[in-house]
Amino acid sequence: MASINLLILSFVLSVVLIPTSEAKDPAPLKLGKCDPVGAVKTLDAGLKKGKSLNDAMAMVIKSKQFDGSNACITFIREASMERRESAPYAFKKLWME
Repeated sequence: MASINLLILSFVLSVVLIPTSEAKDPAPLKLGKCDPVGAVKTLDAGLKKGKSLNDAMAMVIKSKQFDGSNACITFIREASMERRESAPYAFKKLWME
């Protein structure tokens, strides 16, 4: 009986008296509308400056030209194909590598 009381007491102490973490969830990422032409321009500008594809894509997200969907990624790739002469860095990164 003493061991059951001890078990219950330890459970109560661990749940009630030990302070809980007050870590906050990070703010949700707010994505904009899908703007493939603008995204290709932003990607090309970032890649032209020597940024990685991830850094250039972060620029696209910050400028709210990406809605987070797979369809938007496809539209961005298609737009880079159509604008391969005016945005060669984006075209090369999205199609040739």
